[in-house]
Amino acid sequence: EGEGPVGEGEGEGEGEPVVDASFVASVTSGEAPLTVFFTDTSEAGGDSILTWFWSFGDNTFSSDPNPEHIYTEPGTYTVSLSITTADGSSAELLRNYFAVGADGSEGEGEGE
Repeated sequence: EGEGPVGEGEGEGEGEPVVDASFVASVTSGEAPLTVFFTDTSEAGGDSILTWFWSFGDNTFSSDPNPEHIYTEPGTYTVSLSITTADGSSAELLRNYFAVGADGSEGEGEGE
């Protein structure tokens, strides 16, 4: 009487493993063409990451874990990384801080 599975397993520290997409970049601003090396620093919750999908904000993409990308046009770019782990968990991170400026060479040397 009064015994049963009520509350069984709750609060026992067996929560879902945390899957968290994250990355770092070698630079976040500079003059075009700007080469950026991206490094995946994602947490897979004890599982392994099976897929990476990078979107560099200029209609180019990569499935490499740690890609290199060259921004050829001035502008501000939002970069996203989506990961999927072996157990099917996924996470996505967006960063809106890649600023690429003009190379500053336009107009130099005129009027000689």
